[in-house]
Amino acid sequence: MRALIITRTNDNESVEFVTRALAKRGARAFRLDTDRFPTEVRATIRVENGLVRGRIVDRGESLDVA
Repeated sequence: MRALIITRTNDNESVEFVTRALAKRGARAFRLDTDRFPTEVRATIRVENGLVRGRIVDRGESLDVA
């Protein structure tokens, strides 16, 4: 399972606490720092067969969203 954490670069240590808690439960966090979008973080959205699909790419990792 993947979890999307929407935050900003200079957020407090809570993001790391949540990331570790998710990992203990077998989930991987994908951190989206909104202040880095669109210069360093890319997002795409497309419609296929009436379904909206998207992808967020950051630091070589990607997250598919629907």
